[in-house]
Amino acid sequence: LAYFLAEEQLRSLLPQSVADQLSPQFNAARNFLANLEGNGLALWVQKVRALPNSKALIAAPISEEIWRSVTEGLLNNKQLEVSYLSRETAKRSQFHLHPAGLVSRYSVSYLVARVEGYEDLRHYALHRIKKAEILAEDAQIDPSFNLDKHIAEGRFSHRKQAEATSLVADIAPSLAWLLRETPLSKQQSIQPLPAGVEAPEGWQRLTATISMDKETLWWIYALNNQIRLHEPEEWVAEIKASLQQLTQLYN
Repeated sequence: LAYFLAEEQLRSLLPQSVADQLSPQFNAARNFLANLEGNGLALWVQKVRALPNSKALIAAPISEEIWRSVTEGLLNNKQLEVSYLSRETAKRSQFHLHPAGLVSRYSVSYLVARVEGYEDLRHYALHRIKKAEILAEDAQIDPSFNLDKHIAEGRFSHRKQAEATSLVADIAPSLAWLLRETPLSKQQSIQPLPAGVEAPEGWQRLTATISMDKETLWWIYALNNQIRLHEPEEWVAEIKASLQQLTQLYN
């Protein structure tokens, strides 16, 4: 059962060579469960599902050849020569990469790597790599590099500032209930609205310490008329501008 459930989750994280070695175990587990009758564990796979809390896009396809080359290069700390399709220019470019890490995010997997001749690390979507060749030379990455720190610094979340900021908003009763059960952050309070504030009945004041990243802003957009944002002011201005553009678009 563990092999069966793990296969789907590990597919975008394992080096291809490891996946190849585990393939017989995965197949055996699948066949074994399929042939069990009247066993609770065999039925378990029909009774549990893991769902994302937002719209899940279909994963971008990655050829087995590309996945094998990239993961083996990363696994063995080898440089890569890749042909990469740029989203900005819609043209292919040749890159000599020093791979540092691999991040699976939503429906896209990214190679964290340094381009030969540059010191900064960048992210390359694996489905845009059209050709990859493992080179004999070892990858040269700063020994102090830490993937968890890299992620925590907001490199994947389009963060506008490193330090946390305060979010202040009026929220609908249903959203207040949800955020009490599953808080937006560890530093959060939901209180009655201050005196004199006009709002629909039952609305409350949310105050939370957050990272100023695009994911939080997109979450606010998705709430539509269940939230009225007061701070940060930069986001308030951005939302107002978006509303004007939407009005023009739908008119």
